[in-house]
Parts: sequence; structure tokens; C-alpha cells
Amino acid sequence: MNPEIERIYLELKSHQPKLKQDLVDSCNNLSMYNAGTNIMNHSQSAYATFFSTFSLEESYTEEQNQLVVERATAYKSLIQEAYNDNLYMRSKVVPVNIAGPSNYPAQKMNKLMNSHMTSENMWVEKINRFLENTASMMEKLTPVAQVIEDYGSGQLSSKPISSSDPHALEKLTAKLAHHNLKQGEMKKANAHYRKNNTMVGFKNMTDTAAMNMDKHIDEDYRFNKQPYPSFQLTNNNATIKSIQKRIDTITSHRSDQGIKGYRFEGGKVVANYEIDRLQIFFDEKPEKEMRTTMKSVGFSWSPKNDNAWQRQLTSNALYAAKRILPQITQEQIIAENEIEETLQEQEPTRMTFGGMSM
Repeated sequence: MNPEIERIYLELKSHQPKLKQDLVDSCNNLSMYNAGTNIMNHSQSAYATFFSTFSLEESYTEEQNQLVVERATAYKSLIQEAYNDNLYMRSKVVPVNIAGPSNYPAQKMNKLMNSHMTSENMWVEKINRFLENTASMMEKLTPVAQVIEDYGSGQLSSKPISSSDPHALEKLTAKLAHHNLKQGEMKKANAHYRKNNTMVGFKNMTDTAAMNMDKHIDEDYRFNKQPYPSFQLTNNNATIKSIQKRIDTITSHRSDQGIKGYRFEGGKVVANYEIDRLQIFFDEKPEKEMRTTMKSVGFSWSPKNDNAWQRQLTSNALYAAKRILPQITQEQIIAENEIEETLQEQEPTRMTFGGMSM
């Protein structure tokens, strides 16, 4: 692990966000329960959430650990901004038990309190979105081989796999292997218990774990007592069938390469089977109206794929493309070629001097 990255991370973790002390004092003076101190304590708890969720790991790539530090730095600024704003909004609210009931501007204070609550909810959503985006960014930097391995080990067994994922087949295959292995282990455990009336002696299970499982089985209210109830086997088997069905569908889809690309006026449509995408390439940047139309039929712009507009490779995608970008006819292609040949024939001969055009 990079020592400098580790140093910065630990420094960020140990230094709490800086809140404005004058606002903390003001909020304390305007409440009977030290509102400013409570807000400051809450900011520290919110700040700690990042470090309990995202840590530096030896198993991470250097890019992932670098991202953790970059996001931690940005998160600290976000927490400072959010909670200083919270303190500012709260400092403008004077409760009636502090100001006294005489001539108390209740309507004004209620409006200020509502504004404070609205602002607080906005910041909570923004902080949660930041954490979610960080998790998404970390996931994108995870090597595909590692993700597939995690599906195979069961660590990502509850995480859905999109059929549009270029590596969906590999991930589903690994997930299927995990559930098949799980099914086999549950059956073996049940068979061992039926034969021995105890889990002690079951392979890969310590005596302590076996005795704990025996106790759990004895306390179970079900009549047919066993380590893994029938419904668990049934549910896992249904999961196996579902995954296998998706694998068969994707395999069939990828083997059926009947979708072909075509040319249209101003660009071309490409059936990219390697990444399972129907891609549209424009010769020039499309107008805003066309971009809006593309989005309305499911295409999205992908800068990393040569600025293609793309969606999952299906017959529906091809139909949508042809509806908004009609295919050039063979007659139009021939006409274009004839015009190009004529222009080439009419191009004047240029004099050269020393190999350079004049």
C-alpha cells in the first residue's frame, strides 16, 4: 500500500470537520439543551460514517485506495458546509421558552424553523447521495476478475446482475456455481444429521459450531427437524433454476447474430456483439432535438465508446434506431459514390516542387 496515501487517510480520519465556534455558541445560548453542541456531535458521527464504510485495503487496487482518499477529502468539505449551514439556520430560530411569550413573533419563527428543516433534509439527501456515489465509483474500479470471484464465493450473492452488463454471463455462471455448491452442502448437512442425530463430526465444522447448530435444531418449533429446513432447499433450488434460465437466454441471444448495422444519412448504426450494444455513430454532433429523441427511445451517449449513442443489442433497439434514423437505400449509396468519383475526376492537377504541392 502506498505510504503517502495511508498517511493522508489516517490524517483525515483523525481530524474532525471544523465548525464555526461562534455559531455553536449562539445555538447553545438560544436553546435549553445545547443545540449547537448536539449539532457538532452529530457532525462528528456523520463524518465517522465515511471511514467505517470506506477504508484502505491491501486487496484494493492503487486507484481504489487513491479514490478513497480523494472522496474522504471531499466528504470532509461536504460535512463542514452542511453542518455550518445547519448551525447558521438554527441560530436564527429563537424558541419561545428563551425569548418569552410577550410579543413573540410566532409566525416568523415558524417560517424560519420550516426553512431550517427543509435545508437539513436537503443536506441529509446530499450526504447520502455522496456515499452512494462513492460506493458506485469504487465498484467500477474493482477488477472484473475480482467481482466474478466474489459472486462465486457468495459475497455478492444478493447483488443483482444486469443483463446489459458485458460480463453478465461470467458473473451469472459464478453465482450459479455458488448456489449449486450451497445446495449440495445443505443436503450433506441434512443427511449427516439424519444419520447421526448431531452435527458433530460434520466436515469443515468445528465442534463448537456443530453443538450450537444442534441446540438451534432442538429449539426449532418445526416437526421435521434438520439443519436446513425444506423451504431453504426449495428457495435455493428456485434461485438455481432462475439463474440457469438467464444464462440460457443470454447465451442464446449472443449466439444469434442476426441483427445487422446499416448506414443512415449523416452516420452509421453498428451491432457491437462484443459489448452487447447497438451503437449509433454520427459524422457530426447531432442537434439538441435529435439528442432528446435518442434519449426518449432508450439510447444514451457513451464518451468512452468513441462517443457512440448506444443501448442493449436487441431487435427492439434496431427498430427504434430505424424509426428515427431511416436506412439509406442502395440507390442513395450508389448515387453518393458516383458523385464522389466525379469530384475526384474533376480535381485539378497540382504542380509540385521538391515533393510539395504548389
